[in-house]
Amino acid sequence: MKPAARWQVFIARKVSTKIAGQEFRQTIWTLGPDDAAQSEDWRDLAATQRKEQAAAIRLEIAARAEELRRAGVRNPVARAEEEIAKRWQHASGAALDRWLHRNR
Repeated sequence: MKPAARWQVFIARKVSTKIAGQEFRQTIWTLGPDDAAQSEDWRDLAATQRKEQAAAIRLEIAARAEELRRAGVRNPVARAEEEIAKRWQHASGAALDRWLHRNR
């Protein structure tokens, strides 16, 4: 962002607020490239939350599959995915698996 444009954006935001000259200069001084990086972090927040949720679901599937394996159930991983898919409101184990693959 060009310095002139940065001033214009700041002035447009602060029209209704009275600021002393020194505060105004200090605030303008602190605006910079870090502000753009911070806004990009906010965009990545949803993706980060989905990745964390996917990791938690994978751990849950692994734990349940191990329980089923010890009980002697056939196809313990597929069975665990089916059970956990219902709890996480996915249509099926295959749908949950696709969601996990997209959000790894």
